[in-house]
Amino acid sequence: MNRKLEWLVVLIPAYAWFQAVPLPIWVVRVVSPARARLADGLGPIGLKPSWVPISVTPPAAVYHGALLAACAVIFLVVWAIGLRLWAHPWVVVIPLLLLGVGEAVLGIVQAGQSSGRMEVASGTFEIRNHFSGFLEMILPFAVLQAVATWSRRTARERDDASAGLALRACLGCVCAALILAGILCSRSRMGFATALATLTFVALVGLGRGRSWRQIWRVWIAVGVLAALAIVFLPSNEVAARLSGDVRGEDRPKVWRDTRALIAAYPLFGCGLGGYGARPDCRLSAVRVWLGRI
Repeated sequence: MNRKLEWLVVLIPAYAWFQAVPLPIWVVRVVSPARARLADGLGPIGLKPSWVPISVTPPAAVYHGALLAACAVIFLVVWAIGLRLWAHPWVVVIPLLLLGVGEAVLGIVQAGQSSGRMEVASGTFEIRNHFSGFLEMILPFAVLQAVATWSRRTARERDDASAGLALRACLGCVCAALILAGILCSRSRMGFATALATLTFVALVGLGRGRSWRQIWRVWIAVGVLAALAIVFLPSNEVAARLSGDVRGEDRPKVWRDTRALIAAYPLFGCGLGGYGARPDCRLSAVRVWLGRI
């Protein structure tokens, strides 16, 4: 296997666990001054530590490190299976396609359950954005399966127009269409935008291979026109209304502002995986208010 890839996969969960390891306070003052200020805020009540982790919630960092390690193990297992099945690499993708198509069909059924009004599809997920995000990750596999199947034909198969290859390529297109329909039924704005960006990228890469620069420019222009037409005609009225709606009254701008503030406060190592919901800066303010009352 690729040793660099193995090291990368191992270092990702190790980085999460590193955030939970206690470090000398003087080291933390250098690499994460905001985290050091949180520790200093406990000084008036005699709890000022000399060793603190970078993460504002160490248990969450340990948990997410274990979660990433499990994902890394699954990735390496699938990678090894793919190497052993190099003649049929798309075998490992079949479970993903089955899950994606199943979720998409369930979402389409949910969207059409109510007569006279389209319901929002969420599949087996509680939140439609998670449902849409799951389908977004599987959509490229469905599209590329059709592209790879059709592009790997031999010269004889091109002449004979093999029905089996055509059927497998069409099956990939059907899976991609169902998954895209499920994304549209979720009414997720970012889901639609990400799906369109994915399809555009796949089209640019797939159609641009083996072509000259003059031909590639023509391909890019054609794909751009098709993407513009998709923006106009693909979204439902509900998705189009949400795309053109004002987001200032929603919760997301507030989340974006909080995220920007956290990035400015923890630029190098962050506040630790799983620590975003802890609102560390707000916790420091709450501690100061509580100490002031005492």
